[in-house]
Amino acid sequence: MNRIPLHKSAAVRNILVMMFLSLVLILTLGIVPAVTADELDPVVERVRLVRTPGGITMQLRLSNLPPNEVATIWFLINPDTDYFSVARAAGNVIGRSGISGFAGHFAPGQETMIGPGLQDPLTDEVVLVLITHGPVDPDRILEQLFTPEPDCPPGVCQEYMFDFDF
Repeated sequence: MNRIPLHKSAAVRNILVMMFLSLVLILTLGIVPAVTADELDPVVERVRLVRTPGGITMQLRLSNLPPNEVATIWFLINPDTDYFSVARAAGNVIGRSGISGFAGHFAPGQETMIGPGLQDPLTDEVVLVLITHGPVDPDRILEQLFTPEPDCPPGVCQEYMFDFDF
C-alpha cells in the first residue's frame, strides 16, 4: 500500500479545511460571485399598489438583482397615451443577497421627470419600471439614485418593466 508522506497529507488536509471554511463563509455571510445585471432576471417576490384620491403608493420586493449595484423604480403613468408621465418611486443600493424592497408614493400635482403627472390616481394606468445602474460609482451616485440616467454608460444600465393589473 502506498502511503502519502506526512507533510503531503497535512497539506491536503489544510487545503480541504480552507475550502470548507470558504464555503461556510460564502453561505453564512451571503458572499456571492460578481454578476452583472444582464446575467440576471429580477424576480417579483411581492408587489402592492394602493390607490387613494391623494395618490398612489407602491411597495415592491425583488430578488435576483445584481448585488452591490444601484437600482431605481419609476412610475410610468398612462404609458399608452400622448400624455404619459415618468416619476421616480424609489432607489436603493442592492445588498449582497440580491434582494431589495422598494416603496414610494406619488401624488397629483407632484413633479415628474416627464409629463403632466397623475390625472386620476384611482384610474390612471400605472406600470413600474426597474432600472439597474451598475456598481455604486461615487462620481455618479446622485445620478444613479435620482435619475433614470438616459446617458448611462453603454452596457451598464438595464431596464425591466412590470406591468401588473393594478
